[in-house]
Amino acid sequence: MKLLTNKVLTVFFLLVVISPWFWVFIKNRVDYGSKGEKLIFPNNPAIVTRAAVLQKELIDSGFSLGVAKFLVNKVTIFTYEITGRYLESFNPGYLFFQGDLDLKRSTRAAGPLYLAFLPLIIFSFPEVMKRKNRFLLFALLISPLPAIVIAAHYHNFFRIPLFLILTYLAALGLKKITIKKWIFCGILVLLFFELARFIHDFWIHYPSRLP
Repeated sequence: MKLLTNKVLTVFFLLVVISPWFWVFIKNRVDYGSKGEKLIFPNNPAIVTRAAVLQKELIDSGFSLGVAKFLVNKVTIFTYEITGRYLESFNPGYLFFQGDLDLKRSTRAAGPLYLAFLPLIIFSFPEVMKRKNRFLLFALLISPLPAIVIAAHYHNFFRIPLFLILTYLAALGLKKITIKKWIFCGILVLLFFELARFIHDFWIHYPSRLP
């Protein structure tokens, strides 16, 4: 199956337009971006302080100074922090249920993507894993990288590349399951239910939750 077809691209753009992250982005685009976002880096004071505290705890536990500095230092703490931010990008709770911690970037009643996208993404993987299509898998794996050095956890703006690739995989999966009518209909019902629920919350309840 070709990855770039008019049908797949049409479904992709449609799924983007109905996605929760896109609606919130349009509504709060001034506050959605990266103004004044703090970055994390090895020499960040918070990381240096945390490394010093953990080193002291190890020394108090009986480790030598050299071993404590080898096990816990600003590089290992920085690596831990960016790894955590990378992995949290794929957290199902974040992607499909809650989203960004900031109400200006998420309604908190829905994730940036609909849960109905998940089975579609799964159905797309046999196609993505083919040798000629593995660039999509590579793109998926590197797409969270812009978010890993941002101090704020679960920041939607820096994960937009991830949302777009996951949405494209969902569009690919939807095309693949059109021949499986019962699964296709079940996913469409779930998607319409989630869309209706999101629109209701977005217009009725979300404005009152905004700071």
